[in-house]
Amino acid sequence: MESACQILNEYLQRPEKSDPNKLKAAMSRIQTEWFGATSGPETDHLHVQDLLEELDHISNHLLHRVVNMADTNGNTALHYAVSHFNFPVVTRLLDSRATDVNKQNRAGYTPVMLAALATLGANDSQQRATVHRLFQMGDVNAKRTVAVI
Repeated sequence: MESACQILNEYLQRPEKSDPNKLKAAMSRIQTEWFGATSGPETDHLHVQDLLEELDHISNHLLHRVVNMADTNGNTALHYAVSHFNFPVVTRLLDSRATDVNKQNRAGYTPVMLAALATLGANDSQQRATVHRLFQMGDVNAKRTVAVI
């Protein structure tokens, strides 16, 4: 994935000098590996933290681009982490300071909206603190909009 990240980073710095075919292949590889590593129900938050550090080491612009990458349904890694109630991963994504907490998926839902539907453990203060933090960072008054296809 490192070589694909380098290609994307070069594009972010100098778009006019990028090979469109290489960029397309790099984006596809990054998307596949990023979602494979960050978006499952059993995703390890320490692995996500390592990936975030590697991306930031290459470039902060690259970190922002990859963290907010959306799949065909418009979901980001944060959408998936919230949906799977994987709050340690949510914490790591929020800690990156690169995650757009108000990004809507194609159904019009933001991670903040999904968190409002989460069933939290009655005695799990860590989950509650993470959801509270997400609510503070995001727009809790946002309205759902649906993209016209």
